Amino acid sequence: MKWNLCETKNGQISVEIDNGQKVQLHSCYNPVKESKRWVEGLAINIVITKLIVVGMGMGYHILALRERYPHIEIEVWEFNNEYKNWIEANLENKILNDKKIYYYSSESVEEIKKNFLAKLEQNEVELLIHLPSLNVISDSLDPLREKLVDIDYMNRSYLSKKETLEENFNCNLTLNDTGINNFINNYIKRPFILVSAGPSLTKQLPLLKKIKQNTNVILGCVGTALKPLLENEIKPDFLMVSDPNDQISAQTDGVFTNNLTLFYLSTANHKMISAFNGKRYIVWQNGYKYAEEQSKYKNEPLINTGGSVATCLLDLMVKMGASRIALVGQDLAFTDGKSHAISTSDLRTVNTEYTTIEVDNFHLTNKVSTSRNLSIYLKWFESYVKKNDSKVDLWNCTEGGAYIKGWFHQSLKTYYETIK
Repeated sequence: MKWNLCETKNGQISVEIDNGQKVQLHSCYNPVKESKRWVEGLAINIVITKLIVVGMGMGYHILALRERYPHIEIEVWEFNNEYKNWIEANLENKILNDKKIYYYSSESVEEIKKNFLAKLEQNEVELLIHLPSLNVISDSLDPLREKLVDIDYMNRSYLSKKETLEENFNCNLTLNDTGINNFINNYIKRPFILVSAGPSLTKQLPLLKKIKQNTNVILGCVGTALKPLLENEIKPDFLMVSDPNDQISAQTDGVFTNNLTLFYLSTANHKMISAFNGKRYIVWQNGYKYAEEQSKYKNEPLINTGGSVATCLLDLMVKMGASRIALVGQDLAFTDGKSHAISTSDLRTVNTEYTTIEVDNFHLTNKVSTSRNLSIYLKWFESYVKKNDSKVDLWNCTEGGAYIKGWFHQSLKTYYETIK
């Protein structure tokens, strides 16, 4: 892993990380403005006495926190010792000299458990994760990075949508839907296809239809991919949703759902869930306290969120007992300058001239533009395969978008040949 200072468009200094993909840890235009906007978007509890921040970056977000919350102690953790030593030589003195800001660094799993993770259980302490800085964490701490992605996913949702999440959770509980116990290890030795709604999905639809008609594959999709599939006469065995917001209803608007099967996170939008007329199954997720309580009470498994609905669905499929899982439409990048596949409600054109991250493309022949959030999800998929205890064969058959290290990259046609 390498890093170096770089100049932003407005003349401020940022830092660029290169660990096979280049990532700027702050805005390439105005890091100070970006950091202030980040802080303004937080909902800090007024009784909090300490903020624990993961990621030093260039310190812009830390300075913005200090200016906004001068009375609160700030503890900053960096999980790359070499980076911490390097960046401290380049941080502004007014940050380092602040007596209410404490800096820690460790790559020891035991120390992290004892001195970092244990603190998160304390009252009056709040964890803030500078998501781009997770790119600095060394590969040896992949499980920690994955945990932090999960925490960040729930924190961002919870801090900004606390009431919405709780409303969804409580309303979904009243539906008394069954959990996923009956599906665990129920598909031993069956091949799966996980269909996401990335731009590359569009070209795969004809072959997906053929595969669904001629094999015993289990085809599950994220909610955004449902309409493109149905428009091409492909009925998924099930779909999954996780979004707490009302916009999620667009995924099933106008769709006859009576003969469909839905898995949904306990905090997913309750209006969309209650309007779904097919079979429904509630999924309890790691990282949300109330879901964890229900999981324990009902003796139901927990699903790792990973930050997106596709990562939730992957973990669910593995727990179902899949022998082999192929990703389709999981671009994790802006293939051909598009955000999603044709016919999806979220489709938009992305001006990749203004994106700051490029990663290896599917074929390892060039680079493809992505976003900072998508790059973190990419790392989640890469770390997931490393801890694949069930030894499921994990294939990336997207044929576009990003290359996922550790996954078996082949065409969807090749995957078809192996499961016929």
